[in-house]
Amino acid sequence: MKSGIIIATVLTGALAHPVVDHFHTWSPPGPGDVRGPCPGLNSLANHGFLPHDGKNIDLNTTIAAFANAINGASDFATSLFMGALMTNLRVPNPTTFDLTDLDNHDIIEHDASLSRGDAYFGNDHTFNKTIYDQTTSYWTGETIDIQMAANARAARIATSKATNPTFNQTYMDNKGFGEPTAYFMALGHQVPVGNETTFGYTYEVKRSFVKYLFEHERLPVKLGWRPSSTLLTLTEFGNTMHLIAAASPPGTVGLKGRGLSIHGSNQLLSL
Repeated sequence: MKSGIIIATVLTGALAHPVVDHFHTWSPPGPGDVRGPCPGLNSLANHGFLPHDGKNIDLNTTIAAFANAINGASDFATSLFMGALMTNLRVPNPTTFDLTDLDNHDIIEHDASLSRGDAYFGNDHTFNKTIYDQTTSYWTGETIDIQMAANARAARIATSKATNPTFNQTYMDNKGFGEPTAYFMALGHQVPVGNETTFGYTYEVKRSFVKYLFEHERLPVKLGWRPSSTLLTLTEFGNTMHLIAAASPPGTVGLKGRGLSIHGSNQLLSL
């Protein structure tokens, strides 16, 4: 009898507070809503995993969003949040951030983005098709592998160095590896490779999934994507950054990049 009461109570609570299927509640930003330079976080806001207005995002909200949207571990989400918090220059000792705070140059947002312009040219936060087309030209198969991701990043560095007189060389000292790492982990899957890498695996992701997210700022559920069945951890994020760094051409990885550290949490939001 007691167990029946407990079950009834749980069911009543579930009916009173139904779980929202945010995977299917996507809507674009409306009046008063804000978005930033990160297509991934913009997507989570468009779905409602993060506040749809893109404002006042706190730690608990970030942890819940990552867990529910991509099966991200709390250490992964916490490190991302701490990096994002550094971009809130509006108040001292902030405890929340807005997606537009991420626009502040060279904290997390950086030159040579895969889909955004350099701050020098006046707009570092909205989708830039010319830049994006350069990036996607290096995704030469139906599946993007680590080498393709490294080549695309290298091409973006070369273009920014050639056209932007204020290009920040520190970009190569860790920054920028987080961007492809994020789409591999959120949308892709591990591939075992025996002893060919330090970690015993590499990563692959369907090109259609990544393009859909970048172009629509929407999780590619309609294309068959589902969240990872295994927990995505901060350690795995760091390992995957190492794989991309190891595949990168000479001159595109700085001295710090040769010994990547994920403890500087701004890495997680390298956009």
